[in-house]
Amino acid sequence: MVAPVTGGNNLGIRRAEIKQGIREVVLCKDGKGKRIVFAIRDRPFERTIVMQKDSAGHVGFVFKNGKITQIAKDTSAARNGLLIEHNLVEVNGQNVVGLKDNLIKEILEKCSQTITLTIIPTFIFEHMVKCMGEGLVKKSMDHSVPDL
Repeated sequence: MVAPVTGGNNLGIRRAEIKQGIREVVLCKDGKGKRIVFAIRDRPFERTIVMQKDSAGHVGFVFKNGKITQIAKDTSAARNGLLIEHNLVEVNGQNVVGLKDNLIKEILEKCSQTITLTIIPTFIFEHMVKCMGEGLVKKSMDHSVPDL
């Protein structure tokens, strides 16, 4: 992750412009307006996928312990690129890390027709949880619904 540049004497590097999920860092700019710009993803291993519920209220995937284990054919999950061996991180912007499966299922059921999932590869997720400690994940994380 790259933090915005601060300070007055920054040798041609200006404060980074922050967009949702992407940081645009302008390294230098000449008098004619030409510049060198880097676009850096805020969370490079995460994917955000938008899906639609079917008439039965399902999107077509199975998860266990927050990990996506199966994807049904010809469903919104399959068409929109949901991947197995990935962990659920957010549902419609609400953090679901450390929640039990029945709570995640309730959140999914309460969602409107359109569901936005944020997922991360399981090997990255497990490494992060291992480094953080499981108690911190389950007890200290904010699982509130975001104000949009």
